[in-house]
Amino acid sequence: DFQNNKWFSGLGIISTDYVVRLSANDSNWSPSYTKQVKTDGILTIAIDHIGVKWLGGSSVHRFDDGGTPEDESDDQWRTFSEGNGLPSDAIFDLEVDRWNNVWVATRGGAAVIQYDTLFSQGEVTPYRTDDRGNLLGIVANIAFDVDGGVWFQTENIGLARRGPDGRWTSYTELDGLVSEDIQSGQILALDIHLETGEVWIGTAHGLSRFQTSYFPKPDIKNIKVYPNPFIPSRGHSFITFNNVPTGATIHIYTLAGELIQELKETGLSLVEWDGLTDRREEAVSGLYLFTVKDPQGGKRVGKFVIIR
Repeated sequence: DFQNNKWFSGLGIISTDYVVRLSANDSNWSPSYTKQVKTDGILTIAIDHIGVKWLGGSSVHRFDDGGTPEDESDDQWRTFSEGNGLPSDAIFDLEVDRWNNVWVATRGGAAVIQYDTLFSQGEVTPYRTDDRGNLLGIVANIAFDVDGGVWFQTENIGLARRGPDGRWTSYTELDGLVSEDIQSGQILALDIHLETGEVWIGTAHGLSRFQTSYFPKPDIKNIKVYPNPFIPSRGHSFITFNNVPTGATIHIYTLAGELIQELKETGLSLVEWDGLTDRREEAVSGLYLFTVKDPQGGKRVGKFVIIR
């Protein structure tokens, strides 16, 4: 977590300590959070961009320790289950995307939880089927690509991707996947190499590598800016400029033409801005302009919104 503590989860059949925390210096274990969780075990833990812990087992538990794990007086808990929108209470994976949305893999499909920290609301959107009505079934794992696509390892439609436009694509054994079986071997493995676009898929009968077209394409014409709008109260911690050419410079201006920040591309084609001016002050709510200039003289102009 942000304080360099380590968080561990366990199953009730082998341990009564479902969630425990090890201090940053590896010297002290916290008391377990068994009473708060009240579950048969935690299979997965994710920590979002503002330090909140998400625990997945027989439901999803949102645990906000207020940034002070040692002080339990300000702890806040909230549970998400079938009763408020999840496709199933059997949780296999939790992943946090760049917009601080929490994606949930369950026995009955997937879901995304959008949590507004300002109003303490959690909106659950379930995905039990793809856009053609095909059931996802068990979703074992989730991963993200650089274009904003969400990938799912599913029981019924193989490897599936939901694009940022809401369109679904699936890949099965007919497309070269070594196996669509994610149950018999209990191998829950899915990962994406963001620089090359390679998707690695572990199944009950072997490992597959899928070369996709989803990887950074540094080009002044392909630059994307997200999240837009940038809303820190929803957990947005930075604005990302994607597909930035090598050596390019980004300037950010107010509508009045005041330069408030200059950013440099450092070889990753991704440039992140924390919303602070060059004076280390928070940029206020409003519309902002940006320019991107590459070493060859190319230029791109755009805009984004900040809502505080």
